[in-house]
Amino acid sequence: MLHFATLTHIIRLKAAHDFTWSVLEKFSKVTQFTKHSAAQILEHPLGRPLVPLLPPGFVEIVEASPAAQDVMQEYEGAKLYLSRWANGVVQKAKGNRRYDNDPEYHVDEDFLEQTDLGTFEVLSDFSYVSKESLRTSPITSQLWYKYFEGPAKEKDDGRLLMSEDDIKSAIFSGGVEDKIRPVVWKYLLGIYPWNSTKAQRKQISEENKAEYKRLKNMWFDNTELESNTEFQDQKHRIEKDVLRTDRANPLFLEEESLSDGGLDSLSATGLPGTNSNLEILKHILITYNYYNTDLGYVQGMSDLLAPLFVVMQNEVETFWCFAHFMERMKANFYTDQSGMNKQLRKLESLIRFMDPPMYRHLEKSDSLNLFFCFRWLLIYFKREFEYEDVMRLWEVLWTDHISRDFHLFIAFAIISQNRRIILEECTAFDEILKWANEQSMHIDLEETLCRAEILYHRFCQRVEAADRISQSSDSPGTRDPVPTALREILRTKSHDG
Repeated sequence: MLHFATLTHIIRLKAAHDFTWSVLEKFSKVTQFTKHSAAQILEHPLGRPLVPLLPPGFVEIVEASPAAQDVMQEYEGAKLYLSRWANGVVQKAKGNRRYDNDPEYHVDEDFLEQTDLGTFEVLSDFSYVSKESLRTSPITSQLWYKYFEGPAKEKDDGRLLMSEDDIKSAIFSGGVEDKIRPVVWKYLLGIYPWNSTKAQRKQISEENKAEYKRLKNMWFDNTELESNTEFQDQKHRIEKDVLRTDRANPLFLEEESLSDGGLDSLSATGLPGTNSNLEILKHILITYNYYNTDLGYVQGMSDLLAPLFVVMQNEVETFWCFAHFMERMKANFYTDQSGMNKQLRKLESLIRFMDPPMYRHLEKSDSLNLFFCFRWLLIYFKREFEYEDVMRLWEVLWTDHISRDFHLFIAFAIISQNRRIILEECTAFDEILKWANEQSMHIDLEETLCRAEILYHRFCQRVEAADRISQSSDSPGTRDPVPTALREILRTKSHDG
């Protein structure tokens, strides 16, 4: 067992960015906690946000501690995550079933077991479907430019002639060739309307360039901000995060420092030095802090930004891609954790609806908080796949082709692929977390995409079957067997703002 003094030392040394994702991996090695140890962990400011992510047994210990009361006070405006989840799992553990009956997420397992909606048919026999039958080759530059051509065209205004749905369908099935990503991504992220003309796109680019310059000038070379503590703290947080981001990528390798503080200043942080591209990332994130004043910069955003720059390699274009991407992702970074709570609960309901035995196994293993999926959803699987695969996955997800929640089926597919291992070998919170961490960079994207698509269609069939059985039931007032949160999955081509 990891000695608590060692864990405390780690907490003091680690910055919050590493702490949130890495130190909990160290928690996974700790199988027993005393009340004193629990209180010590939570008294540290970096430990407080972790309460919702800890197994119920641990939550029960800390609930009565003064430190836990401080946490509840800190999260008073965020009951959707901390108060409701932490209190809910404790009450559920005490046998209070009302915490398990939220109609938005509740799945009636008794109903499923009394029907022919068996788990075996849902999750078994994927061998008959080949990757080739679902996945196609990426859209090439030649094919992309053909989308702008048509027979007997009277004038060429640079407008796409293939429908948005058809193009998104092709991207969903195969992605796009790397060389045309800088153009295609602007459509997928909503910078360019799908029916825009060449002249309109040029105007959009010019307006975006001017607006970015205006936003950046609000802070760049602004001497008044040198004494602004809030700005300097945020700038320092951004710089520290950027200096940790994707340093193995050739674009982000260390070179002579360009930081305001110079090489000596950077060396003092214990982090690798910067380079001109990392400085661009830093400028984009600081500018975003002024663009979205309600949200600002939150740790983890640099992970979402870096691949965009790798594709665009242009500061202005990368900024606007990031700003539009964050419209999809911003709920993940709400300080009250409400966005992440909603996604994790929806994924929990999906698992329970599609695979009740897995749900019960996770419940028994103190893993229904789905913390092992937290990073997957928070940064869109950025750290789970190789770089090229991340780009392919993102453009597939951006299509919203079959569901705005297709990323949940990616998560479910990863779990489904490893179902036997999880059920047979991962019987505790720490073991499941360890398994999930070991999947990073070892997941086959194409296989996962195929399985996720099959699972989505089987989910739709399961919903239809549940509805038929429910409608034919003789019992009036029978509860909807499909929770509201899961019905939302069937609504396509839009996403939460």
